[in-house]
Amino acid sequence: MKTRLDKRLYFLKHLASLEHIPAILNEKVFKKAFKTAETAAMPEPEQEAYDQSRNEYWTYRRKSLHRQRGFHLTK
Repeated sequence: MKTRLDKRLYFLKHLASLEHIPAILNEKVFKKAFKTAETAAMPEPEQEAYDQSRNEYWTYRRKSLHRQRGFHLTK
């Protein structure tokens, strides 16, 4: 594959059959897209648990950053 377009088209064409990211697609954009596709393919209860866990993590990170900077959150 010579161009980014070639890589993107390959990714889209073969996404459903990929078990892991091929070395040729080992770039941040494809890793993120692959993770998003994996999440979208989860059963709904598993997706909800994943989303809740992710939201709790980011809430924790936000509060930690605010504490480090001396801000106080009301929630």
